[in-house]
Amino acid sequence: MRLSFLLGAAAMSLSVPAMAATDAAATAEVAATLTYPETHTVDVVEEQFGVKVADPYRWLEDDVRTSKEVVGWVEAQKAVTAPYLAALPGRDALAARMKALYDYERFSLPVKAGGHYFFTKNDGLQNQSPLYVRKGLKGKDRILIDPNGWAKDGATALDAWEPSPNGKLIAYTVQDGGSDWRTIKVIDVKTGKPVGEPIAWAKFTNLAWVGNEGFLYSRFAEPEKGKEFQALNENQTLYFHRIGTAQSEDKAVYATPDRPWATAHR
Repeated sequence: MRLSFLLGAAAMSLSVPAMAATDAAATAEVAATLTYPETHTVDVVEEQFGVKVADPYRWLEDDVRTSKEVVGWVEAQKAVTAPYLAALPGRDALAARMKALYDYERFSLPVKAGGHYFFTKNDGLQNQSPLYVRKGLKGKDRILIDPNGWAKDGATALDAWEPSPNGKLIAYTVQDGGSDWRTIKVIDVKTGKPVGEPIAWAKFTNLAWVGNEGFLYSRFAEPEKGKEFQALNENQTLYFHRIGTAQSEDKAVYATPDRPWATAHR
């Protein structure tokens, strides 16, 4: 019995690599038949710290939601890639296993402010975790911000958030389409209604309240229209935004004009 077991195990150990080799060969054969669409180049050269750097694919940085040219390139790539990925052996089993592993309730660490607790919670398979608020330790959880309904493609996301010290307001940043640009918004915690107008052109920023009057954030100058994703970002500046005032009234707190590439930390 032991001998037959060992012989069976040996046969299986030989067959597994053989099967893997067969699958790999089949995958390689399919890959060899793929014909990718041509990607045109543009004549863009910029000087960076005294070195000329070519960027022939700069046009692909245009927003896929507004550039028909980029949309066409993405669709052409998908037409080649999607059938290949769909035919990979074990894909369905792997997808089902990953879905099962992700399907569990999870919470972020809570932040206490003014007797309220703020935290994110995901029921299991939500694309994004909504932001909740609870009054006191035994209060009822209430959804304050749910980014899952912001965009049909799910590409608009809740990024950073910070409640005011008294817990009456919360400032948060919105990421759109995977860009590094952020839009800062403020809402009333009790009503959920917006307070003031959104703040634009923030990037690589934290939110730091100064009392309950306003908060510090950093941003760049508004880029030229049509070059939001291509223009160089220089002279990041730290600003103070007072609640109830327009962004144009924000006060510059710190900048490094002698080092335009430096980051303005709060």
